[in-house]
Amino acid sequence: MNKVTKPTPETAQSVDALPDVTQSVVTHSESAQANIALSITNLRKSFGGQVVLDDISVELRKGEIVLLRGDNGAGKTTLLNILTGNLNADAGTIETSVN
Repeated sequence: MNKVTKPTPETAQSVDALPDVTQSVVTHSESAQANIALSITNLRKSFGGQVVLDDISVELRKGEIVLLRGDNGAGKTTLLNILTGNLNADAGTIETSVN
């Protein structure tokens, strides 16, 4: 299972050593206790036999600044296309809050 990494403010400044998007999503929040605005759970997408996103889970809160970083072919655009409704995920859930 892939992990979501929420670094401390000290480590949030250095992102060069992070692996591709399927391994880490880095966030920093002024208010870590804020309401969840977007919740992605166990997202999966493949094209033919090629798995592009595998078991991606992320929670984003209002006011967070998010970096989506990865190598070519890591799945960044696929994830954004799923979030915007341009693609359907093969599995998983996406929940948004309008509070």
